[in-house]
Amino acid sequence: MNKNDKAQALRAKIANAAIKLFLAEGFDQITVDAIAAVAGVSRRNLFRYFASKEDIAIFWTEITGPQLVNQLHEHSEDIRKQPVQAALDAVIRHVDQHNELHQVSLAMGNLIENTPSLRARNHEKYLSWEGLMADALIEKGTYPILGKMAAAIALAGLRLAVKEWLACKGSKPIADILKQVYEPFINIKL
Repeated sequence: MNKNDKAQALRAKIANAAIKLFLAEGFDQITVDAIAAVAGVSRRNLFRYFASKEDIAIFWTEITGPQLVNQLHEHSEDIRKQPVQAALDAVIRHVDQHNELHQVSLAMGNLIENTPSLRARNHEKYLSWEGLMADALIEKGTYPILGKMAAAIALAGLRLAVKEWLACKGSKPIADILKQVYEPFINIKL
């Protein structure tokens, strides 16, 4: 295992310990020292990998943006002709492929919604994913403004679907809600 892989593994170990604590006791009740103790690292080492508790809480979503871009690259047949459809399909495939994470995502989504400092970071997360997706669409030949619009539609739809999913406490599958939100945009031609 190279140095970068070891660092990523340690970041994941810290984040997983923190998520368990956050979900059990709440974000504000957990200290950095408690996270470090459960993760088996020093406070100083924890801060080597994360600047704040908020960074730890949002860490588990960092890979989603690159995964969405990978979905675009893997299914890039008509990106230039139908960027909105390509962006929507990428998000739907991503959600469909991560069923095993939906319960943790629901719990973390509720934690984020109920924690003001995390809500702000959550908004930044969606903007970051939108930018990554727009860049990938543009790189594949979509006109810049259309690439940005397609990414904005896809990520705004995801954000709204997640809010609805949280509101219904997961009683409806997120994939079904997402497809319902996206339905008016399916096969839209720009």
